[in-house]
Amino acid sequence: IHNGANYIVTQLCYDARKFQELLMFLKQNNCDIPVLGSVYILSAPAARFMNKGNVPGIHVSDKLLDQVQAEAKMADKGRSAFLERAAKMMAILKGLGYRGAHLAGMAKYPEIKGVIARFNEIKDNWKEFLVEFDFPYAGGFYLYEKDEETGLNSDAEAKKAPKRLGSRLNMAQMGVFHNLMFEPKAKHFGMLKAMAKFVDKHCVLKKM
Repeated sequence: IHNGANYIVTQLCYDARKFQELLMFLKQNNCDIPVLGSVYILSAPAARFMNKGNVPGIHVSDKLLDQVQAEAKMADKGRSAFLERAAKMMAILKGLGYRGAHLAGMAKYPEIKGVIARFNEIKDNWKEFLVEFDFPYAGGFYLYEKDEETGLNSDAEAKKAPKRLGSRLNMAQMGVFHNLMFEPKAKHFGMLKAMAKFVDKHCVLKKM
């Protein structure tokens, strides 16, 4: 935003609290720009692939994977359930205050039209679907405390967990290396740069 972005498209997730969290954070920081939420028509193969962590930044929990794989055993191989989930996600985004949705995934044009039509039918009932999008990352961090009544976030900021000693030491160690070698003005930056150029010119070293 500082560098000129005038809208945002989120990363994909299946956690209503995280979608809401972004809007709350932007409002808290006086960033008034349109936000579009990513909606992916999740199939069983895609869910398995994402569950293994093969797509950076996207989390499909074991619970969601089990649900999708059970749906895939239906007579239509889960297509109706997959499309319904996408329509419900769009309804939640609209209800939370998103300006639009970025709809993705393997689907034919009539299916996309069907998702949009279904969204228009159910968009006013978005709060009923919140319980279906409660797939948090295990041990994940939220900026705000959970509102148990709504299933979304409260206005209270979450308490930060104390950092473990091992994490602090690791962070300090990485900071030392960074300041010694990776900063352009660092004492050993020139040496590291020369070494990197040397490695790039030798295919065996580069492969290693």
